[in-house]
Amino acid sequence: MIRDQEEVRSYLTQVISKVRAKEIHHEIRQELEGHIEELALEKESEGCTREEAVRWAVGQMGDPFEVGRDLHRIHRPRMNWGLLAGVLLFVLCGAMAMHAVDAGSGTGSTGLLQLKVIGAAIGIGVMLLICRWDYRKLENGSKGLYLLGLLAGAACWNNTVIYHGSSNIVFLGPFLLDGMLVGGLLVCSAAGGLRSWWENKRWFWLKSRTAYVLLPSLLFIKLHWYLGLAVYLTGYTMMLLLITRAPAKSILPTCGPLLGFGIFALTAADQASRYYTRLQAFWSPRSVSQDASYQMMKMEEGIRSAGWWGQGLGPQQHHLPGYMQESVLAYLIYTYGWGFGILVVFLGCLLVIRLWSAALSVHDRFGKLVSSGLAGMLSFQFGYGILMTLGWLPIVSISIPFLSASNDYMIIQCAFIGLILGVYRRKDLVRAPSGPVRR
Repeated sequence: MIRDQEEVRSYLTQVISKVRAKEIHHEIRQELEGHIEELALEKESEGCTREEAVRWAVGQMGDPFEVGRDLHRIHRPRMNWGLLAGVLLFVLCGAMAMHAVDAGSGTGSTGLLQLKVIGAAIGIGVMLLICRWDYRKLENGSKGLYLLGLLAGAACWNNTVIYHGSSNIVFLGPFLLDGMLVGGLLVCSAAGGLRSWWENKRWFWLKSRTAYVLLPSLLFIKLHWYLGLAVYLTGYTMMLLLITRAPAKSILPTCGPLLGFGIFALTAADQASRYYTRLQAFWSPRSVSQDASYQMMKMEEGIRSAGWWGQGLGPQQHHLPGYMQESVLAYLIYTYGWGFGILVVFLGCLLVIRLWSAALSVHDRFGKLVSSGLAGMLSFQFGYGILMTLGWLPIVSISIPFLSASNDYMIIQCAFIGLILGVYRRKDLVRAPSGPVRR
């Protein structure tokens, strides 16, 4: 074999010594061996001996250290600095929001800013750690992740804790177990499951709809994680669209559970009043009682009165309901002005674009599916949170990522970003399979 030749082994060792990414060493060796073999065979056909042909082929490959440096420039870890900067800017905006809440309390510091800084430090640390981790280990554990997601949901069964509008919450020390985390686990599992099922083709739609639509929907609805269901199904649908290229078959099955939830919420005895009142307050806030439309009216009033430069820091509008969660953007606009609000919305749109740019630039199919699923979940939160603040969607217990007072959600969102960054970081180290995906 060509690799048994001393000249070839020496040449490859010198090349590899300049490539820091050890993950790609084996593939580089194989590729260079192939080129040397082709050149050697060509020279042997001209009548040269094997040793002469190999020696000539190695000489044609160029200086090994220069080749190694060129390969290092091509195959090296990449950091998506734009995405990282966008996340850090949103974390800073969240700190500014908590500073405004502190300043507006009128009774001294509430400690929210200090907690936000601590949470941001933990979240950024988690994000950077996950970014350095090899995400490919998730693919082999897709079945385990699926079972873990379902068991995590089952652990919240009949739990009476309510946290920021969500019920059936379980705290694991400083961390939160709810629909967002369970949805993330299921999305990571679906990336591996969908890929293998689609390539095998047999019973794909039946298996995918049962495992990743029907069962999670029943679990989320039983736990009243309706927003978590919408966020999860958005991420799942993005993955399904990416792998199947079949919009009708991908979107319609995921719309079914959401439609079913809507009918259930408006007809079930214990849910009908609350959800029907929210919808009525959205469509016609002045036709319902003042209590029902209070939050929407106060958000609109706060934004209208902000002006371009805001009302400034100091004791002020703490009667704005949900100012630490779903109304946090409205509170930022009221405090810092319309200009700041436009900047936050612009940064949010830019961050969503960067998320999808990072996800779709990956060549590895599993990595692309994981990134797209998580990008879909985060995009839903950004989009709904912004449109809700502007009065274009009903008010629900959802906030724009990284802005609210909830450090638990921020740490989960940082973990999602860390995984997307980790996939992007290895996009030039992990190659897509050479065989085509069967349609």
